[in-house]
Amino acid sequence: MSNRSDWSNWSTGPGTGVTGATGATGATGPSGATGATGATGATGATGATGATGATGATGATGPSGATGATGATGATGATGATGATGPSGATGATGATGPSGATGATGATGATGATGATGATGATGATGATGATGPSGATGVTGVTGPTGPERIVSYASVWRIDPGTGTDTVPGNTAIVFTNGFAGGTAISFTPPSDTLTINEVGVYEIDFVVHNQGNADFNVTLNGVPVTSQPFTGDGGGPTSGQIIVNVTTVPVALQIVNANATPALLHNDTNTTLVITKLA
Repeated sequence: MSNRSDWSNWSTGPGTGVTGATGATGATGPSGATGATGATGATGATGATGATGATGATGATGPSGATGATGATGATGATGATGATGPSGATGATGATGPSGATGATGATGATGATGATGATGATGATGATGATGPSGATGVTGVTGPTGPERIVSYASVWRIDPGTGTDTVPGNTAIVFTNGFAGGTAISFTPPSDTLTINEVGVYEIDFVVHNQGNADFNVTLNGVPVTSQPFTGDGGGPTSGQIIVNVTTVPVALQIVNANATPALLHNDTNTTLVITKLA
């Protein structure tokens, strides 16, 4: 550093001369009093971090700090080896009875005991529901043919007389009654209305039933080919009716069957249906 200015301060004269040549540097004067501390300059930019210094020696152990909060429980460590069995302690007092344990597995069945005495018979239980019908059994062998039964009725005739008038119907003396309606079934008997005759075409046994609704006294014969089948006529006194039932055995055919007025005088009959006759072949 140049001390030229300081030299001018110590060499002031009555006028300013020409500046001489710079003299040699004088000896350093004593240090001036320390100037007042200048204002703090602005903080310079942070320098780069220096290299980490060497680790200092370990300081003396400080006093123990206050006990910190208990940390979380660590994981359970592995189970240590079982220690040697200690000596048996004195028997403690009997504890209270614990709850019953679960039922154990059923034991093996014991040997069968001797049969006990028979108990009294219990009351009869209610009848159970009817079981389902079992399958049909196999068809049995055909039985022996039974005896022949009686013949069924295969031939018959039913005839009748109708007088549509409002007064009295008349049958002349010794004359057969004319049947106005009727029918025959089978082949043994034939009839075609109106007619006074039924024809028997087959031999056999026949049942004859008739009814005549007469007025007053009257007599009637059942005849086969004009011959009465009874020794006396069928009689209806006092207004009838006259009725008869007889079985005849016919051995020759054909035979004419009639109901005949047995008197010489006319027979008086009621009007409407006044005579019926049914003949049936029995055998």
